[in-house]
Amino acid sequence: MRLTKDETISLDTPVCDGEGCFAVDTVECTLPEWVDYIFKGLFVQEVWPDRSEAERSKFIGVRSGYYLCDSCFEQLGDDEDV
Repeated sequence: MRLTKDETISLDTPVCDGEGCFAVDTVECTLPEWVDYIFKGLFVQEVWPDRSEAERSKFIGVRSGYYLCDSCFEQLGDDEDV
C-alpha cells in the first residue's frame, strides 16, 4: 500500500490465481474508503457503488489474498457457459 500526497492509496492485488497467469493489478482509493471497507466491514458495493464489478473484485482480492485478473475471470465465465 502506498499513500500519495492527495491521500489516495494505491494497492497491489495478489498475483492472479489463473493457471499460468502471473498478472498483478493496482487499484486506488481514498484512505477513508479503505478504512470503511477494511475496519468498518462495509461491503465493496457500499463503499464503491459507482465502480464496476471488475474494479470491486480487485479490492476483494487485496483483502482476501485470492484474485483473478480480468482475462482469467472472463475465461472462467466462458467455462461455465459450456
